[in-house]
Amino acid sequence: MDPSQAALQALIVETEALGWDFPKLDVIEEAPPNQEAFALICKLLALKPINSQLVRATLVATWNFAAPLAIEVLAPNKFLIRVPLQDHLDRILHQGPWNIRGSLLLLHPWSPDFAIDEIVLHLCPFWIQVHGLPRQNVTTRNTIIIGKALGSLLEADDLDNSGLICRQHLRFSVELNTSLPLVPGFNLPRPNKEPFWISFRHERLGDYCTLCGLIGHKKPSCPNPPQPYPLAKYNIPLQAFSFSSLRNVSFSLREDSDSGISLDGTTHSRSEAHSSSSHGIESTHL
Repeated sequence: MDPSQAALQALIVETEALGWDFPKLDVIEEAPPNQEAFALICKLLALKPINSQLVRATLVATWNFAAPLAIEVLAPNKFLIRVPLQDHLDRILHQGPWNIRGSLLLLHPWSPDFAIDEIVLHLCPFWIQVHGLPRQNVTTRNTIIIGKALGSLLEADDLDNSGLICRQHLRFSVELNTSLPLVPGFNLPRPNKEPFWISFRHERLGDYCTLCGLIGHKKPSCPNPPQPYPLAKYNIPLQAFSFSSLRNVSFSLREDSDSGISLDGTTHSRSEAHSSSSHGIESTHL
């Protein structure tokens, strides 16, 4: 049974025990045209409320391909946005992440059969670059290994068929849990050598804290206790310059009975991705 249906059934049982006849609720069979069909719940990840008129003006200008936008303020930094077409919705979701003055915008598709309050916004897809790997480790297989260790791997550049003679870093899209600290990188063990630091750089990353590692604020306004691995000690930026994705040779993950992984040359749907995310990487064997 769906969790929302189970909760409603429990409420019915409870009210019956109190001797109150629970009324039968009406259901809108069809949503009004262009009002509910293509909608997003949006949340700005920021400590303080951001002016809603600024948010509205920024989104209208940035998402001008989806005009006319209908924007409703639900709460401070939380909005319901309707777009005319499914293609507009897909484009907004696929071209993220989006930032407004450094504050990350979390997005989730919404339909009227879900209560707005039951949608938890904490996941966001990021394109991540992996820098510092020895050339022998810059492979498609290692893209999968590292991407899965970070979170839910959505898409990646296929290095084996890219036509590039020497690629200096791995690059993949992964769904990160923004309620957890960013992972700055990991130590790569090497036979007969000292471990070597491998860094992660996030494309289109807005404000983040070098004290606690969370997205949504900076160090001077940090309300959280420091993490055991302050990001500042690595002295390596976590932002990356954007890099045109090798879309024509990108791959998605599909389970295989032999290896558990296969390359199918298509784009993985974000709606199929798992919502789990790792807290970090102590070390990774490639």
